[in-house]
Amino acid sequence: MSTTSTTLAADLQTYFSKRLLDINAKDQVLQTAAYKENIPSNASKTISFTQYSRLAVPGAVLTEGVTPTAVVVSNSAITAVVDQWGAFVSLTDIAELTVKHPVVGQLEMLLGEQANETIETQINTVLVAGTTVAFGGAPAANRAALAIGDVMTTTVLQRALKTLRINGARPVANGNYVLFVDPSVEQDLLADTTFRAAAQFGNTAKAGASYEGGSVLGTWFGIEVRRSNVIPVIASTTTVHTSYIVGRNAYAMTTLQNLETFVEAPGGVSDPLNQRRTIGWKVAFKSVILNQNFMIRIETGSAFN
Repeated sequence: MSTTSTTLAADLQTYFSKRLLDINAKDQVLQTAAYKENIPSNASKTISFTQYSRLAVPGAVLTEGVTPTAVVVSNSAITAVVDQWGAFVSLTDIAELTVKHPVVGQLEMLLGEQANETIETQINTVLVAGTTVAFGGAPAANRAALAIGDVMTTTVLQRALKTLRINGARPVANGNYVLFVDPSVEQDLLADTTFRAAAQFGNTAKAGASYEGGSVLGTWFGIEVRRSNVIPVIASTTTVHTSYIVGRNAYAMTTLQNLETFVEAPGGVSDPLNQRRTIGWKVAFKSVILNQNFMIRIETGSAFN
């Protein structure tokens, strides 16, 4: 009878790869089109944005020698109260001594990813509550009426672009509005013959260009398309995909406390034997919609669920 690895199992060991596998990465995209203003220390945790209403044009010509009625000016305030977020990991000295890979560096990377995903998720929570909504298709009457075939098309984008321009929304930068889409809607746009033809004949710009947190799918007739894999789908009569098209000052992100990371050495009153260290992060921020007329939430189906 031959001696096999099974009979020698007590002397076998597991070989650990020196390379750690990549984790799933989340895009840091929704922050890029926000108006940003920080709250200084020792001021408040509440910020108030002031917006004046447009003045209507006069409805009649002046009468010679007659003083017209004074125009009444009005404004409104949009307030936001900052929330503090954070998380940490506690690592024992034995774990640090016995784990094969450099665990502290790995935890710093994981916590950094968690912090940025937290910020993106909270911004999405604000944007998805926007009250100016458009639907894919003919268009569909509401979310429940959406079908899987009511995908994002250049026609849907044209309707949204028309609405933003009628509402007086200004472009975010370089004369463009910004459209955030998830990866499924990204593929629907790439499958759209008009969008694809525009790309082929040079009417889209900066396709594939990089920017803070992701890549630009393309710029099409005044809309810069950016991909985000943080926007979740919505369960309805079909799987609903949410996109956001925004103009300048549509929403804001205000920070009281910038993102900080902490790597604390073992010790202290609560750790008299130096048995554990902590690694963590915290940030105090808030996102808020500034003008509902300057953004549109577009809900569609997708051929790429």
